[in-house]
Parts: sequence; structure tokens; C-alpha cells
Amino acid sequence: MNDLHGLFADPPKRYRPYPIVHNWPSHDRTTLMDAIAAYGFGGVVTNVPFKDGFTQNPANLAEFPKILAELEARGLAYWLYDENGYPSGYVGGATLEGHPELAARGFYMRRRAAYEEPMHIRFRTEDPGDEIIWAAKYPIKVTPRKDDCHPDLTRMTPVPFGHDELECDLGTFETLYVFATHPAHEGSQATHNTWSFKPYINILDPRAVQRFIELVFEPMEQAAPGCFARADAVFTDEPSLMTACVRGYETWPWALLPWKDGLLEDFEAEYGFDLRPRLPLLFDGGYEFAGVRVRFYELIGKLIARAYSGTLQEWCAAHGGIFSGHYLSEENHMGHISAYGSFTEVLRAAGQPGLDVLACVPERFSITTVKYPQMVARKRDDIGMMVEICPFACLDEFNKGAVDNMIGVMNLLYLSGVRHTNSYFGTDFSEFAPDKIARPPANAASHKMTRDEARYFTTYVGRLGLVMEGAKNECGVF
Repeated sequence: MNDLHGLFADPPKRYRPYPIVHNWPSHDRTTLMDAIAAYGFGGVVTNVPFKDGFTQNPANLAEFPKILAELEARGLAYWLYDENGYPSGYVGGATLEGHPELAARGFYMRRRAAYEEPMHIRFRTEDPGDEIIWAAKYPIKVTPRKDDCHPDLTRMTPVPFGHDELECDLGTFETLYVFATHPAHEGSQATHNTWSFKPYINILDPRAVQRFIELVFEPMEQAAPGCFARADAVFTDEPSLMTACVRGYETWPWALLPWKDGLLEDFEAEYGFDLRPRLPLLFDGGYEFAGVRVRFYELIGKLIARAYSGTLQEWCAAHGGIFSGHYLSEENHMGHISAYGSFTEVLRAAGQPGLDVLACVPERFSITTVKYPQMVARKRDDIGMMVEICPFACLDEFNKGAVDNMIGVMNLLYLSGVRHTNSYFGTDFSEFAPDKIARPPANAASHKMTRDEARYFTTYVGRLGLVMEGAKNECGVF
């Protein structure tokens, strides 16, 4: 009993939250490490220094093992952050340098119809970089009332096409469908992520992920041998398809669906039938559209799971580690489809499912934020979810009682199956060493914890982890 009382009074470090520290002070980072330990945190999330080229800079790689050794000397565990900024995979733009074929792409549809008069069609893609991937014409089924006329998908006639243009004749009551690829960049998360406006990799493409490994994971392991095995896990940050327009005030002349070379062949190999005659059903309505769309997005999830989360988990496991982190749009099913096709497929392939919470106010908490990672985690008795807490939304409400609000959210998260916390909840470490650690700016948007607040928060979360360890992960808590 005394041992249990002691553990509860002072929970082990492995249960406590880890602050995310991307940039250590160049002059005296060990003082900050000492402060992190003194304020009750259990470890940190850290990375190769970002400056001047990230993992492509030998000086950064030389500094990396020193950072890890200094953490380990203070008994601070660590997660490894795998990117320079985010989303993970672009490596500050280095992944795509000399390899534009690895960039995210989507495909759009254009339709031309002839009714009572034949037509001659000349078609050219929207932009010079777009490429036609398929074109076909179909007879239009005319109903007796002439009020609901669909193409007859059982009577497809392929139309010859060039790289970016085609010509064809349409007879009466015929419709032409053209499908062309387009960069998945403008208006996407790649241009609205607060970090970069550069194009992003295609997470459907194993070649892109392999290049990411070669640029980041392998140099990290070479610079600090065994670092993946010694780390608690790897933190990946918001990879996604980039085919969705992410701001409601923007509209574009195309609706993009995710694309990779060989996608049509992948579909036929997976389901045993050719997608091409049914491509219109991915964009238009029709009596059989649901089955085709469900299979398409299910395949997209499987391809991301194989190429991204599965490949990276396999690499980490081969080096003694675990691949984790968080993705986009945990909160809603539509976001899952547009960003991943099948979110649960992607999460299942990782070593540990994760999520993030931006609105760190209990009244704003949504069960759907944790629902899908929870569905994956509850099938694994040995591991729970990771949460990244980011008090970046609802700040006026949050700051009225920041620590109490965060405690309330942590209660809900640990009841939901979270077992580890990585934190952007800021802390004022200057009290520990005023002459060495600067105070946060007075205009900081979010509350910064004092030393006493941090020790209260870290101890509380540590107790949650201690008490909930081994508890069966149930979906019916709420």
C-alpha cells in the first residue's frame, strides 16, 4: 500500500506529459532540460535541429546525438519528431527536389454531352501540366418523360486521347467523359499549414515515402545509432492526400480525387473488375455509385496504409522502434475520406494510433475526435492512444481557466483510451533560471504555465496514466 501511495503521490516519468521542443537554445540547452525535469515533465518530443537544411546539414546531424545524450543523462525519455515543420514527408522541400513525379496529385472529370444534334468535341486539359488518364463516351438513356437521363455505363466506348488533348465525334444522345490529373497543391493543407507553401509528397506512392526515409529516418539512425530503439516512439505530423480544398472561402474549377500512377491497375487487382467504365460514378450520381465509391476510398486507405504508415512502422520496428503521431481531421468522417480514404486503415498500419486536440476546453470536447483512433486502439491490449494537446483554438475560453480547462480535457481523453500525452501547452521556464531562460513574450496568445501550475498539471496527468494503465479500452465510456 505504501508503494502504491508513493507512486500516486509522485507518478513515474513514463506516465507524465512530454513537452514538444523543436528548437533548443543554442547557448545553454541543458538548463532548459533541467527545468523540464524540475517542472515535472517525463520527457520531451525532439528532433534533429531544423536550421540550415535539417537532416541534410552535417552540423545538425552532429548535434543530434548530443541532444539525446543530454536528455538521457537527466533521465528524460524522448519521442522523435520526424520532420522540419510539417506535414511530415516534405523535409523542407527536399523530398521533391529533382523528383517532381513524387508530388501529390489528384484527378478531375470533365463531361460533354450531345442531345438532339451530333457534336464534334475538341478538348484540352485545364493546365499545361495536367495529363489525360482516361476518356470514353456513353449513350444517354432517355426516359419516357425525358426528365432523368443517365449515361448507360454498360455500353462504354473508349475514346483515343493524347497527353493533354483529344478530339472525338458525339452522336445524338451521347456523352463524353474525360479524366485528367492535376497537382494536389493549390488550396490544400500544403498551402494552409502555417509552415510552408511548398508542394507535398504523394503519400499513396511508396517511392515518395522511401525517399522520405532516406532523407530523414536513415540519417537520424546513422547519426545516433539505436536512437529509434531508445525512443518511446516516432511522432509523425499530419500527412494527407492534399486533394481537398481546406478553406471554405476558396473555390476551384475542379474537384480532385486522389491519384497515383497505377491506381486503375491497383483497383482491378483489389476488387477484380475494371474501374474505368465506372469512373463517372466517382463524381456523378447513379444507381450504383455507392458501391464503387466505397471500394475506391477503401482502396485509397489501404494504399496509404501500405505506402506511408505501414512502411514507416515496418522501418521503425526493424530498428527497434514504434511509429506513431497524428493525422488530420480526426473529428469528422468526411474529413477522413478526403484526407485518407479510410482513416482506420491508415491508423491500423501504424504502431500506435494518435490524435490531436485543438479546442482544449471540456465544453468543446467532441467524442468524434477520439472515436476512430479508439476503435483501433481498443483492439490492442498492450497500447493506448497518443494525444497531442494543442491549445490553439477557442483561446478566449481556454485562457479564462487554462490549467483547469486542460485538466478537464485530459480527464475525458484518458477515459477515452489515451495513455500518453505530448504537449504544446506552453510553460514559462524562466522562473527556473531567470538569467538563462527568457520569459515568453507578453503577447503570447495562449496561457503559459508557471512552475507550480506545471508541476500540478504534470503530476495530475501522470496519475491518470498510472491509474488507467491496464484498463480495458472500451468504446462505451460516454
